[in-house]
Amino acid sequence: MKGREGGARKCRNMKSDNQSFSGDSPKAFILLGVSDRPWLELPLFVVLLLSYVLAMLGNVAIILASRLDPQLHGPMYTFLSHLSFLDLCYTTTTVPQMLVNMGSSQKTISYGGCTV
Repeated sequence: MKGREGGARKCRNMKSDNQSFSGDSPKAFILLGVSDRPWLELPLFVVLLLSYVLAMLGNVAIILASRLDPQLHGPMYTFLSHLSFLDLCYTTTTVPQMLVNMGSSQKTISYGGCTV
């Protein structure tokens, strides 16, 4: 029984020592990224921007092709167009914020911007 009491006391101490959210939610988060290698920011920005544009164009092309061509109205192509739409949504929520943070000198994101 002595081991259990020590474990319970340790758990209570861990809860009181956790200060990540002490009361209310944080105002902003600091994004470190490649802050120790600032010369990498521009090439990574260009690579991210190009891959974002190509992903958008590719997903829109898949959706348009599966909607406009009557031979591609089967269940598989409907599923594929839905996956492309989801990829558009997920990519549009994350990549623009990364591009903004890489292109600006302020490397913070608000709590609301992080949760949305």
